[in-house]
Amino acid sequence: MVTVSVTLPTGTLSVRVRGDNAYALRDLCGFAARSNTKRGFLFLSKVLGKHWPSPVAAMADLHAYLAQGVDTALGRDVGDVLFIGMAETGTGLGHGVFETFLGLPGRRAAFVQTTRYPLAGAQVVAFEEAHSHATRQFLYVPDDAQLRTRVCAAETIVICDDEASTGRTFADLVGGLRVINPALRRVVLVLITDFSNGQAARRVAEVPGIDRVDVVSALSGAYEFEWSADARLPGAAAAYGRVGCRRGWVSSYSGRLCLDRQIELPEATIDDCVASVGTLPVLVVGTGEFMHPAYRLASALAARCPGLAVFVQSTTRSPILVGADVRSALPVADPYGEGIPNFLYNYRREDYGQVLVVHETPSSGPVRQTVAEIGGHAGCIEVNLQTGTVRRTAGTRRSVEAV
Repeated sequence: MVTVSVTLPTGTLSVRVRGDNAYALRDLCGFAARSNTKRGFLFLSKVLGKHWPSPVAAMADLHAYLAQGVDTALGRDVGDVLFIGMAETGTGLGHGVFETFLGLPGRRAAFVQTTRYPLAGAQVVAFEEAHSHATRQFLYVPDDAQLRTRVCAAETIVICDDEASTGRTFADLVGGLRVINPALRRVVLVLITDFSNGQAARRVAEVPGIDRVDVVSALSGAYEFEWSADARLPGAAAAYGRVGCRRGWVSSYSGRLCLDRQIELPEATIDDCVASVGTLPVLVVGTGEFMHPAYRLASALAARCPGLAVFVQSTTRSPILVGADVRSALPVADPYGEGIPNFLYNYRREDYGQVLVVHETPSSGPVRQTVAEIGGHAGCIEVNLQTGTVRRTAGTRRSVEAV
């Protein structure tokens, strides 16, 4: 048993992990403090591509490890499987593990992600993430009839998230799903780190109708957190937007309305991005829940440019305090136009020869502002996957030009 104790701006976090985990603790995650009175700590993944710039090769290895774990857990006697990626942090992980699982012999699956964006006209399974800054989430039943049947009839679901500490959110989601899918009997929890000490699996198993729960993780253990009497948090930032339906702002590259195959980025877009990078390290930045296409673009760059160091991360709405393993916080505009504070953590433009910002939203003032803030004085490459447009920004004081 390995024990680590970390002093955070909000209190003291103690973590215990077994010695037989597949990954070492420090290879998988660091620690940070949430600016959140409901939960003062954060397990900061180093291989998720979210709050930490993650090597694309390490992310691919993790996807393969977890997908193989799901394959082993399910065995050969299971049919259709529904993967669910948890917003916002687990959307990229879930999508990546799903696509890797699809590549295994004889496997068939669909993927849907939860989201915090309202899509008018879609049937919704509402549930809550009680400890989160933004507690409200949605899982949408697909518009497509065949995909709708797969969501509403799957006997086995695979829930993917970066970590588990209590399992309450998973249990709430499973309970909501069983309302529209009474056939649901089996759940597999796929986690980078499981610090719930078995609670997550037990809570999901307590949902009426669930017969079996398996857990696949890269590391498991337990934690304790003690708030500091001196903890002082800033006022809570806005958690929800001022606008309604976001259907026009989300793309077919996301799993919000379900997918049953791998996404394919346009070859011309990849060609333009390859032409824009040099030989120095490259960072591909996703926006909010739109994480997996950034990873896929980074993977394509690494494949096309042997020897190029390629990293992935994403902006986020999560308010995190600078300290411990969060060394910097860059405020950026909300590319979805809802006016919610967004951030890019542990980011320095000077660490990279080129930065590419990947977004799904239509071109707009907020998007241009987000791109300019991330590019800073050196500029960056804007990749709009709705239009396939690749544009180079020459810096915050200069205009945008097509590549």
